[in-house]
Amino acid sequence: MGFSSASQIIQGIAERARAERIRCHYTQAELAERSGVPLSTYKRFEREGQIALESLAKVAIALRMESELNGLFEKTAASFESLDAVERSLSSQPNKPRRVRHTSK
Repeated sequence: MGFSSASQIIQGIAERARAERIRCHYTQAELAERSGVPLSTYKRFEREGQIALESLAKVAIALRMESELNGLFEKTAASFESLDAVERSLSSQPNKPRRVRHTSK
């Protein structure tokens, strides 16, 4: 997975929202009404990617995609928990005996 700029991420989200809206057979006006977001706000979101987080959440709920938005940072948190668990596991293991070489004098 490569790194993206903020504008690439935002535009990708707007494109996926538009694709889902079309898949659900909603017009922009219908989705705006269902979500409670002003039509002009929704149109700007699809066109420019600009939208407030609260409005994005409303759109996600209207598209039944709230779980995707709700899980936005879950993977990162789980990774840290996993790393902490690994570190605890490693620190609780007894040290293995090390080989000692005896050299002749």
